[in-house]
Amino acid sequence: MIGQIKYIAKISDEVVPLRKKLYPITEGTWDEFVDWASKQTRVQFDIETSVTDAWNDKELISLQFGSCTMKKDRQQWFLQWSELDMWQRDFIRIILQDKAILKLCHNAKFEYIVMKFNGIVIENFYDTMLAEKVLRGGLENEDYALADISWKYLRIMMDKTEQVLFGDNIITHSKVNYGITDVAYLDVIMRIQYEGLAERNLLNVAGLEMAALNAFSDATFNGMKLSVEKWRENIRLAEPVIDAAFKKIDAWLLQEPFKAYAIQKGHWSDKDRTDINYNSVPQKYQMLNQIFPELTAGSKPIVKKYMKDNMKALGENLELLNILVAYVDKEYQPMYDYLLEHKRDFLVSAGFLIPAGQSTINWNSVDQVLPLMKLVEPRLKSLSEEDINKTKHPALRDLQAYKEALKLTSTYGEEFIRKHVNSDGMVRSNYNQVISTGRVSSSKPNMQNIIVTEQVGTRYRNAFEWSDQDFVFVDSDYKSQELVVIAYLSKDPVWMDAIANDYDLHSVCADLVFKWKWKQAEEAGCNYYHMVVGPNGKLRPAKQRCKCKGHKHLRDQVKPISFGLAYGMSEFKLAGTLQITVPQAAALIDEYFKTFPAIGKVLNFLGNFGLDNGYIMTLAPFFRRRYFPYWEENRPYITPHKLGAQRNKTLGEIERASKNMPIQGASADITKVAMVLIRDFIYENRLQDKIKIVAQVHDQITTVCHKDLAEWWKIEMDRLMCEAALIVIPTGILKAETTISNCWTK
Repeated sequence: MIGQIKYIAKISDEVVPLRKKLYPITEGTWDEFVDWASKQTRVQFDIETSVTDAWNDKELISLQFGSCTMKKDRQQWFLQWSELDMWQRDFIRIILQDKAILKLCHNAKFEYIVMKFNGIVIENFYDTMLAEKVLRGGLENEDYALADISWKYLRIMMDKTEQVLFGDNIITHSKVNYGITDVAYLDVIMRIQYEGLAERNLLNVAGLEMAALNAFSDATFNGMKLSVEKWRENIRLAEPVIDAAFKKIDAWLLQEPFKAYAIQKGHWSDKDRTDINYNSVPQKYQMLNQIFPELTAGSKPIVKKYMKDNMKALGENLELLNILVAYVDKEYQPMYDYLLEHKRDFLVSAGFLIPAGQSTINWNSVDQVLPLMKLVEPRLKSLSEEDINKTKHPALRDLQAYKEALKLTSTYGEEFIRKHVNSDGMVRSNYNQVISTGRVSSSKPNMQNIIVTEQVGTRYRNAFEWSDQDFVFVDSDYKSQELVVIAYLSKDPVWMDAIANDYDLHSVCADLVFKWKWKQAEEAGCNYYHMVVGPNGKLRPAKQRCKCKGHKHLRDQVKPISFGLAYGMSEFKLAGTLQITVPQAAALIDEYFKTFPAIGKVLNFLGNFGLDNGYIMTLAPFFRRRYFPYWEENRPYITPHKLGAQRNKTLGEIERASKNMPIQGASADITKVAMVLIRDFIYENRLQDKIKIVAQVHDQITTVCHKDLAEWWKIEMDRLMCEAALIVIPTGILKAETTISNCWTK
């Protein structure tokens, strides 16, 4: 029988025994482990837990440590957590929290979060999963599991079947063997990865990601408390929003060419019609039960017995008796006629009666809706956001608005509470630090997509609070971060001047693009033309956002282009957004780049770089890379594509991504540096109980802070955000905006 406490696997080979299936496992002593651990400057580390979705419910079962040496004394240790006493656990805490000891892990956030729930904060990671994502440019749909990269680099086939069996806390030989295998190869993988990172000049990026890992893991660990009462109130308030959106899209069926098609396909009727399947036993019983609620079923024997038992009462109501007699004889019209007269609302709500003027189309069905929309947009290929954005007809906008409204009770309804609120009332999102754009994504739930619209405002975000009323939220986000990155890249004098003087950039752009139209749209009290004293003591226009209706219209036309620069906006997308023709959108984009040629020049440079090299990079000092997997096979078509002689769809996507990634990626690098600085500040000043990172959404970092420190922390956090920006944009033009509130507001 294998011992129940701790094990040591001594490997006598000069190198890792790559193809051994079972290790010679011997029971070790605690003193041996202490002696070994005290000599290490880097260790491989892994844990096993019970399998649950909620972080706070995971039970820590075992810890595995491994040597990072190619010498004969290479060892792996397996320790059963439940068998360790307080002093032994304290020694492990000292080892794991020691910044002088490097911990090699795969998917280190798992180890960090689980160990933190057990009172240990691990410092100084090398994460082989994060390193692999950096090397592959964050490509999605890639295999980053330990088994996958072990096969890629070492041709080791790892068996992970034991992973889900640890929940019973019963240790077997196969579980020990499985556990120590997870800490047998990480150091070899790290050496191979390190060479690749150095060769591609990615060490700075990898270092940033490793440093940011703890900050993102803290955000997951801390989470945010969801006020279920506020959330359910939002669900109630969403009903009229959904109803209004439905009525708007449904009203299109009253207009041609939609109406004739809808009547032909049965999606709309000019008269009452029924939709009953009398061969369906549940449907028949559902109707019968509305008249005779005492009936426990609708089978013939049960109905006959009911008639016999209640003959006296039924004899006094021949209409009801006739319904039952007809029902037994499989004649259902009397039952339907009775319901039509007495319970019409039931027939409608159950879908058995479709009143005249009511549609039956399922607006969520692609099969039903796509042919309908092709009547006005014949070239429409799908109902994807990308394809809809290429269209002009307003019915497509209303369809999108309806789908967005439905999310208020589907994505953000009761299911959200059931899936994502942990047993302690907290919602903990999982952060994926490296995706192809360089940005961070979150899942289960996606906190970056918590809905914020004109109709619902920030109500859904406001439902996130903190469990201690003595704490407040301190949020900080970068002001127009991506636009500032574009200005810094292009050195466009107008943009640089507007940002330096804190002008409203969209208004300045609209002024220069529309010229006399902008001037003519001025109204009394316009904040844009309001004269103020400039830094040189002379009067100048304030150039701030104004309430002039004409200015708002022109500003709204320019704003999508400015924001779309970071996403490679096409004339099709702009036409759909502004509800104008494609030629009009193309002319507007052309005029925009004539007005700001430096921006067009730098974007073209980035697009051509990606086409010529098959990858694109962010700014110094990180030079994060994104690779394009289908570039190689399309290389022969690059020249004709550039000349416009033969447009290539794949190369077009590479070109757009190359314009986009440096902007989004540099913005992400800045925010990650800020995450590192903020976390370091909190821990170095021992403020973990007073200030906590709870969320990160694009260019925004959210913390909670004890209200006694809130005003001070607001200043410090703002300073740290600006300090982080200087790493990538040393001119200091990127500023932060930091606010205090009682709940999550931004």
